[in-house]
Amino acid sequence: VIKRDGAEQDLVADKLHRRCSNLSTDLDVDHVDPHEIVKRLLRSLELQALDKISSQQLDDLLAETTCYLGSHHPDYVTLAGRITISNLHKCTKESFSHVVADLYHHANPRNGQPAPLVSKEVFDIVQANKVEFDGAVDW
Repeated sequence: VIKRDGAEQDLVADKLHRRCSNLSTDLDVDHVDPHEIVKRLLRSLELQALDKISSQQLDDLLAETTCYLGSHHPDYVTLAGRITISNLHKCTKESFSHVVADLYHHANPRNGQPAPLVSKEVFDIVQANKVEFDGAVDW
């Protein structure tokens, strides 16, 4: 597994199980089985013959695997949503002004040309008032 900081570590099934268990504390334990989720995820990884996978991709696959089990019980869909949101939180910057700056400095991935996702006006306003915006927006 390639962690978000670029370091590599072995895939540990117990960590995946613990992650599912921690996110499903108030769900129906008679129907939501973290062991089954992890077993299916590992089987899927074997079938795909992935040599390396990022932790973000692993979270995405964990959420997809969990969601597929939603036909067995709706709490699986709830858990899949929680896994996805948790992953998004890990990928989101701490500062609103940094996010706006990234959106403004976005480049088209195909040609590398500037392709801002927010206007210059929005960027300038947020940057001129960083302290206020960063203090007001708490995610």
